[in-house]
Amino acid sequence: GLTLSFDIWCDMPGWDQDTTNTLGDYYIVSIWDTSETPPAHLTTTGAYSGNSWWFGDETSGGYFDGWLVFLDSPVFTVPSFNAQLIFKTKYDIEAPSNWGDYDGWDVANIRISTDGFQTWDVLNGTPSYNVTSAYGWYYHGEGLNIPGWGGNSGGWIDGSFDISSYSGQ
Repeated sequence: GLTLSFDIWCDMPGWDQDTTNTLGDYYIVSIWDTSETPPAHLTTTGAYSGNSWWFGDETSGGYFDGWLVFLDSPVFTVPSFNAQLIFKTKYDIEAPSNWGDYDGWDVANIRISTDGFQTWDVLNGTPSYNVTSAYGWYYHGEGLNIPGWGGNSGGWIDGSFDISSYSGQ
């Protein structure tokens, strides 16, 4: 099967789930499990329609330091016809800025795994990522050239990613 993950690096020092490693804060949230408590949860606050996933602290309207979260889809087989990931997104993350070889700090991106989370491919689509190399991924043990969205989307926008190269997986 194919596991699709929405990976969002944010900064949240107030939430500690696993302090046994250097990452400190790591959350995996199933999109079918609505029992999660903050920092990732379903809410009507700022929702597109009904409930939408919120990754942050609603009381502050933002996020804090040291937080990494993955929103994982159920495993599914990518169809051979019309294999598109279509979604709505709205984000308000730290504005992109240069620091050494990096052109952004905190970002969100869409990745896909075909081996049960062992390896990941960053998907590209619409909207295009506005950061080509995010420093936030460095804290996740990754390095340069991992893109993502930074800054503010300006409200709800449409996303579309062609996943036809993964058909049958």
